Amino acid sequence: MKILVIAEDLRISGTSEGQVSRSFIYRLVSHPNVEKVDLLYLQKESGDHDIEMLEVNQFWQHEILFSKNPVLKFIEKVGHKLLGRSLEDEIKLSKIHKILSKVKFDEYDFIAVRSTGHSFLSLRSIKDFKYLKEKVVLFFHDPYPVFWDPGYSGPLNRRSLFEFKEMKSLIDIGFKCVTPSNLLSRDLRFLYRSKKNFFTLPHQFAPEVFVSSNASGLKKVSEKVTIMYHGAIQLGRKIDPFIDTCKNLISENPSFEQEVELIFRIKGNDTERLKNKYKDMGNLKILPTVNSAIALWESKEIADINLIIEPSGNYSNILVGKAPLLDYVNRRILVLGPEESELRNLLIDKSSFALADSYSEIKMAILIAIKKIKNEKSNNPVFGDYFSKENFNKIADTIFASK
Repeated sequence: MKILVIAEDLRISGTSEGQVSRSFIYRLVSHPNVEKVDLLYLQKESGDHDIEMLEVNQFWQHEILFSKNPVLKFIEKVGHKLLGRSLEDEIKLSKIHKILSKVKFDEYDFIAVRSTGHSFLSLRSIKDFKYLKEKVVLFFHDPYPVFWDPGYSGPLNRRSLFEFKEMKSLIDIGFKCVTPSNLLSRDLRFLYRSKKNFFTLPHQFAPEVFVSSNASGLKKVSEKVTIMYHGAIQLGRKIDPFIDTCKNLISENPSFEQEVELIFRIKGNDTERLKNKYKDMGNLKILPTVNSAIALWESKEIADINLIIEPSGNYSNILVGKAPLLDYVNRRILVLGPEESELRNLLIDKSSFALADSYSEIKMAILIAIKKIKNEKSNNPVFGDYFSKENFNKIADTIFASK
């Protein structure tokens, strides 16, 4: 098979979409049934991309940047409220259309189009290429529009309604659609009343397209169990119940403070609040986030338990990008999530999950994880072979099997 991948974010650091898109491309390149992979990179952000590491046959890179001056910001705001449209999106879509109109699509068996962010520009740009219905595969990374994201708390506005109608008209054309989550595939198929099944291809982590660096400044304290979290506190994610539970465990058993170390590299509006609220906890370090090379090294060499926090509430249909990465480093994982959760369904060891706002479940999960670390010499993959190359190849064969 000859495949063209259209992607918007391939940054090495600072973005989970960069991680999973880079890994997706490398997995395709390594697939035994794929003859050639070319890349059309519609670069939306500056940063370290290092396309050469992906080992694609050939690539074309175009900057789709947008600089807002005060006048454009005002027009953007008015457009949202009155027209339900984004000026920035319209300008970028116009640029992308001109680029796509020059692509020789007939040279490929399939065109894999990957979304990113909240705007899904790459997917939306395909609406004018209906004749490619048998070749195009649309890859959704999250719910769309953002109003349907479980962690989103804003109102249903005109822009969301416009985006929904636009995407429905695109899906109605009949393109194949893929998401990284079983729950998301089910939900989007229902939301858009699609006559076709949505495929599920989980996010990947390919270490070959990343680097690891031990320049973190942290050192492993061998006699302590280290619980680590890297990421943002946003889209409904809550870390307070977890820290409060650890604080209660210290009250119940003062030795917990000496035996367990908490290292949280976080970003978001709550960072300073958390530092002030828990400044008296001697075993808690709240530190700035680091680049992906250092985060990868710390997750493998410093952490005994890596923490994943899903959006709070009673439902999460997303697959977080760090899941395959943490599966790769093969340390214990503790997932905090809602009652119905994609990760909860995927975990082999269900004791690795706790409801994000349940102090009793969090306490039990922490104590079980610590006990297992002390009693077991090695870790079994928390997700089995779900994120393996073999599973990727098997599912990819199904998606690209026929037109």
